[in-house]
This record gives sequence, C-alpha cells and structure tokens, in this order.
Amino acid sequence: MREYRFTETEGTLQIRSDRHKSNPYSLNGGHPGTRSANVLNPQKEALALPAKTLLTINNGDVLRHTLAGAGGHGDPLYRDPERVLEDVRNEKVSLDSAREIYGVAIHPETWSIDPGLTNSLRRKATASGVSTEDHSVEKS
Repeated sequence: MREYRFTETEGTLQIRSDRHKSNPYSLNGGHPGTRSANVLNPQKEALALPAKTLLTINNGDVLRHTLAGAGGHGDPLYRDPERVLEDVRNEKVSLDSAREIYGVAIHPETWSIDPGLTNSLRRKATASGVSTEDHSVEKS
C-alpha cells in the first residue's frame, strides 16, 4: 500500500489499475491473491475509486493505492516456518496471517517461532479438512 499527497493547487488524477473485482490466481492449492483498491482521502471521506477513473483533485488530497497481492503457489501449510517468520519481519505477512493461513505461531515480543503451537495449528488445519497432509515442523 502506498499513499500519495497532492501538493499543487489542482490537478487531474487518472487511474488505470486491475484486479479490483477478481482475485489474482493461485496454483497447486495456494490461496488466491488479494484485490487492489484505490481510496481518495482515506482519513476523511474515504471515497472508494473504481479501477479506471479520471477526476480532479485538490491540494492536500491523498490517494491510497493498494496493489493486488499475488496468488500463492502450493499449500501454505508446507511453507517453511522460518520463511514465514522472515515474511512477517519484512511486513509481507501479518502476524495474524502467519497464524491463520500458514499455521505458524510467532511470539511478537521475541520474533521467535513456537514449534509446539505451530504443530498444533497445522494439525487442526489438517483435521478440519483445510489440508490432508501432515505439516508438522518437527516429526517424531
């Protein structure tokens, strides 16, 4: 997500973006990506803009543009927990998404993985039918 503040007196904003209505595709059991969005003045009236638009903007207006997120490749529960942790640290994945989508429990204070809770989350996902494979971090 990026925000752009207009600093001139008046101007024309033209937007040509994609993936507002349909999620980006995924492959081999991955989750679909996230849609893009454009919002004018998100802290004020938060006017949602269409994917293709042309409008006049004024000094102080802010455009928030959220890029579409790519679809996943493969079962997210197969992703190495250390790589999920790296994605969280790099702000590519939230702590909640690490837990809910990847089945990885991360301590926010220590930035460490809880292997026991991670195994439990992944077993629950398997038992609920989200996945049919064993995705344990440490197999005994």
